[in-house]
Amino acid sequence: MNPRDPGRVPILTILLSLAALFSFACGGPVPDEVPLPRDCRDCVVGAVRFEGYHPIPWLGDLWPATRLEDGTLLLAFGDGSGMARCLPVEGLDWPREGPGERLTVFEAYGEAQADFCGVFPCGETDRYPLCPYTRAGLVELHGPPDAPRPCPGPDQCLVSRDLPRGVPGEDVKPSSLLAVGDVIYLHLHTPSARPELGYLALSRDRGRHWQVVSGSPWGEESRFRTLMFLQMGYGYRLNDDGQVYAYGVRNEIDMEHMHLQAVFLARVPKEKVADYGAYRYYAGADAAGAPRWVEREEDAVPLEGLATLIQGSAMYHPGLRRYLFFTGFLDFRPARELGIHDRSGPVEAGALFESPTPWGPWARVGGFPGGYIGALIPQEDGSAAVRFTAAGGTVSYNLNIGTLQLETGSP
Repeated sequence: MNPRDPGRVPILTILLSLAALFSFACGGPVPDEVPLPRDCRDCVVGAVRFEGYHPIPWLGDLWPATRLEDGTLLLAFGDGSGMARCLPVEGLDWPREGPGERLTVFEAYGEAQADFCGVFPCGETDRYPLCPYTRAGLVELHGPPDAPRPCPGPDQCLVSRDLPRGVPGEDVKPSSLLAVGDVIYLHLHTPSARPELGYLALSRDRGRHWQVVSGSPWGEESRFRTLMFLQMGYGYRLNDDGQVYAYGVRNEIDMEHMHLQAVFLARVPKEKVADYGAYRYYAGADAAGAPRWVEREEDAVPLEGLATLIQGSAMYHPGLRRYLFFTGFLDFRPARELGIHDRSGPVEAGALFESPTPWGPWARVGGFPGGYIGALIPQEDGSAAVRFTAAGGTVSYNLNIGTLQLETGSP
């Protein structure tokens, strides 16, 4: 959220006006002919059970996650502070140009601004102190995701306040975060919601300083303007074929049309993640059923059985030996089907997909209460409890750690 840019619309506001979605939720046609994925009844993951959220009061949205080789959990965020007990205001860390106090919370956000003042204290007597706002930042979470330890110091757990913008002065959001060995890669898109460009940045000092990788091919016509790296353990050390995989959609969220987006796949050698020219794109299977990889993105084909309304996330589960794709918003489902018994009618639903390979076949294996952008938190154990991040929309505008219990079915 940016109080100086009235053209920016917080995701909470977007998700309050989704009447267009009911056309396909109630059996109408799906725009762009992307079919609504069907449930799989004989997958390894037979179903998922949502077990609630643990809220962490770090202000921001999106929250893609990755783990360093030592297990340290890093999370990127947009439009917030990445800090607790304060309200972010753009320009707070700028040098003063003259006398006078900084903006009050009401002046910065407005009394009815639900993204912050609808959740956190903003009153004249009980409001949080102000802190610098950042369009995209990075935090380090210590301890278990559902019981993190606090960080000392004025910046709390913040590692980087301003992740690099591909276009100076332009709005930017994090699409995905990935640690490969001791190098951290970040995919960002600009502007938010319906980006015109996706690009890479990298860090060699645990996220404190970043270098933009210039020359991105993922411009206005690309299917990878919003790119989601596949997480393979800590530091990508579970991967055994030397490749990093990445899923792509056009938009973080298309607030004008709100239609299902096809999902595409690319891969790149682990040592060449920052080399745009080394990426190859999935173009379907050959006559023997093996995946075809092509140099031209224009020749890529969408993955069958996989779709999402918004930016999602992907992870390999080592215990189940299955690839998982998570979306915090796929469609509407009956409230009772999602375990919600105090509401009637259709409600926003997220979904989990599984596959034996990064390219498929993909199948939906369960739904849960959704209506937000979130991301899977990578793991290396075989636990059936999978954790994910969520913020904005139908949950509060801060980091929430959710848990899905995977119920296994037929191998």
